[in-house]
Amino acid sequence: MKIHKQWGLFSLVMALLLAVTGCAQTTPSPSTTPANSAISATTASVSSSTGIKPTTFSLPEVLQQDMNPLTTTCMVNLSLWPLMYDALVQPDSTFTPHLGLASSIANTGTTVTVHLRTGVKFSDGSALTASDVVSSYNVVKNTPSSFFFANLSNIVSITAPDNRTVVFTMGTANALEENVLNIPIVKSRGNGSAVNVPPLGTGAYTYSTNQFNSTLTLNKNWYGGGKFNFQTISLVNMHSTDAILSSLNIGEVNYLFTDYGNGAQSTANLATKSVDLNRMVFMGTNSAHALLADAHVRNAISLAIDRNSLSSNAFSSQAISTNLPYNPDWAGGTILVKSDLTSQTSKAQTELKTAGFTTQNTAGVITKANGATPLQLTLLVCSDDAQMSAAANQIRLSLTKAGIGVAINSQPSAAYQAALQAGNYDLYLGSISLTSGYESFSIVSFWGGSVLWGPG
Repeated sequence: MKIHKQWGLFSLVMALLLAVTGCAQTTPSPSTTPANSAISATTASVSSSTGIKPTTFSLPEVLQQDMNPLTTTCMVNLSLWPLMYDALVQPDSTFTPHLGLASSIANTGTTVTVHLRTGVKFSDGSALTASDVVSSYNVVKNTPSSFFFANLSNIVSITAPDNRTVVFTMGTANALEENVLNIPIVKSRGNGSAVNVPPLGTGAYTYSTNQFNSTLTLNKNWYGGGKFNFQTISLVNMHSTDAILSSLNIGEVNYLFTDYGNGAQSTANLATKSVDLNRMVFMGTNSAHALLADAHVRNAISLAIDRNSLSSNAFSSQAISTNLPYNPDWAGGTILVKSDLTSQTSKAQTELKTAGFTTQNTAGVITKANGATPLQLTLLVCSDDAQMSAAANQIRLSLTKAGIGVAINSQPSAAYQAALQAGNYDLYLGSISLTSGYESFSIVSFWGGSVLWGPG
């Protein structure tokens, strides 16, 4: 079965999309996400070429790329980490953390104290110690390109008062900080270790290679125990995304991580299954724009947008509609009230009248009573992302029905980023991958804009 990862979450839509990925940067492209945006790697989407249960099992790898899960920017290699490594905690589908290498965790608000399990060993038989945890976290902290870098944005220091204890000190109090301690723990590298050989882990499988073929072998001493369908997993070296897709179709590899972040890739003849990702798609406004400074205008824009239609059409139903900055599956979000996320044009027009927009010009754009102030806005979007571009067009149609004029400013990645940094937009469409710690409010002010929170 091919497994995609799907979802998204936020003010416009909660979209988590999937696209077959080769050795691209593991963090979302800068066209849609701040360079230090929060990333969660708790679950990986994978694909296979058939729904028939295989008697052997193969996964792709890229030996020409970094194999260290803490530093690699190759998604194919990164997706192997849950097989070879463990983390202190692992959040479940409701973003509730479960203990992994940690035997206990105490969060005082500004410090998190972790006590390690006893008896956990790396694949070479050496014992896991607190220094390995500190070393792993410091590698990530010193590697901005790491997939896990944003997990540490609120962590000021990591210390080991003894061999079984690790203390994390936070910059600001966060009751959910333990949720982001889901970083793979590796044995400290010795000097001269090759980047194309993964460091040792404590996980369910151990890695071996003869430089031509690699294998994952079941670790019978894994602390987690349990039964596995495959004693060994073959790793097939790949050189390009096209090669991986071909290998899927002919059954040379059985599964593949996917993330339709820049538009869906063809999955013809491939069985698929969707799983959740924590990517939030949102629309921001420029607080410096005189018209958008009026809360009634902002509410009108939010009311006019049909989020359900966006999810169904622009994101191929691989998104969950919401007007709140939380994943609806979050266990802590049970008090959140669902609201109507279809277009509410009449309510939008009422808000606009309250703001003084009472007439329409010949172009159908609503204006102030004197006709001199048409509500005409530009919407900035990255042209490199097909689904975001489709969403921008749907938003334009929704707003047009309410009498709000929208011109789409579609720019390639570099120009899109430059426009955001310079504030050259009225509205912009963006996305961000969140950590399980839900430190999502930083996006409100990242580009000096504000987020449309929905009606009210």
